[in-house]
Amino acid sequence: MKKWKDQWKELLPYEKYASIAIQIVGTIVIPMLVGSILQVLDIIHSPFDFKIASQIGMSLFFVCYVVRCWRKQRGTAIMYVVLAVLLAVTAILNYL
Repeated sequence: MKKWKDQWKELLPYEKYASIAIQIVGTIVIPMLVGSILQVLDIIHSPFDFKIASQIGMSLFFVCYVVRCWRKQRGTAIMYVVLAVLLAVTAILNYL
């Protein structure tokens, strides 16, 4: 707990907001991913497309993570930028 508090104190305000957003978006995206898997396995039938929603949610998750780690872990952040863009493009193409 002490290590977490020390890391929290080192963060800039916008990085703290991004950390909170990561937790919120992650909590929303996990059920979307489960719903997407259940739709692929043909277990649930819903007019709502969980696949597109989970791709958009994961893209938003990665954007928040980029904001959180850009200052100290630039290489990881660049990888997550690429993943966010790929997921967003895939979601757009699936929607069309």
